[in-house]
Amino acid sequence: KMNPRSFAVSASYDPCIKYWDLARGKNMATIPHTESQINCLSITESGSQIGVGSWGRVAIFDTETMAPSPLLAFDNFPKNVTAVGFQSEGRWMFTGGEDETCRIFDMRGATQLVCQRMCTITSPVQCVVLHPNQCELFFSDISGNIFCWDLRAGIHEALPGPFNGSDFVTNLSIHPSGQALYGVTSQGKMVGWKLSGEDGICGEGSRSAPLTAVSLFDNAYALSCNVSPDGSLISVSSSSNKVLIVDSKSFELENELNIGVSWIWNTSFCSDSRKLLIGGEKRLELVDVSTSRPLMLYEGHVKPITSLAVFDQF
Repeated sequence: KMNPRSFAVSASYDPCIKYWDLARGKNMATIPHTESQINCLSITESGSQIGVGSWGRVAIFDTETMAPSPLLAFDNFPKNVTAVGFQSEGRWMFTGGEDETCRIFDMRGATQLVCQRMCTITSPVQCVVLHPNQCELFFSDISGNIFCWDLRAGIHEALPGPFNGSDFVTNLSIHPSGQALYGVTSQGKMVGWKLSGEDGICGEGSRSAPLTAVSLFDNAYALSCNVSPDGSLISVSSSSNKVLIVDSKSFELENELNIGVSWIWNTSFCSDSRKLLIGGEKRLELVDVSTSRPLMLYEGHVKPITSLAVFDQF
């Protein structure tokens, strides 16, 4: 059984955003997005708004009406927005982009998004995740660096990383307890960092070395990693046709999922941690992570899917 309010959103090179009834597999609405391809999607914890990152723009859409015009937008990015997410109470949102900058936007304005804070590095930002303490952002760049931006202290620090040559972290995910950070790399590896205490890692004496990197894919580019809501599993997708389900403590392989497509850009767990939504090529599929049994197929996109997000809270 699934929450009747459970839904998913997906974007592709169509270009459009599709709104799906997760339990019935029905496409409930489509929002055209002709400005450019969409790079990233995120849903607020309340499920009321969708954040959309694309070339030169971030926008917020209303999930109640799925109106084609955004509620709020910021159009002054010089390059692609590669990451978007929300503070737990919806007070602010964060972005990362190819302009080598992470930004914080106040969402409480009636007519526009206001950029409050910025953190600039020296390489394009690949991905950004928010610690459960709501005070630290972790982000990676294409030069192989991982950073922690402490919003309280207004500083950012580099994390140690076992990266050599051209390898870099393509995607990050944080354990719901806030005690571990995971990343996957352009050379098909997965690595983890132990985060000590409720306050994350920034600060004297709180940082630990990364766990040993584990090779998951041979000759494949890892694209996404997502920790399950109960914290026990990690789903890892790549340019191959497999999604790997990995134990979050041991990094041991629990299962392999194959929906018959390659270049699976993203996945997302449902709230019970048993079901996983997979987006590959032109379709999405809901799969049982333990049995590999397909549960639902979502069809409607005519070009490859670039991003997806799930709202499924009981």
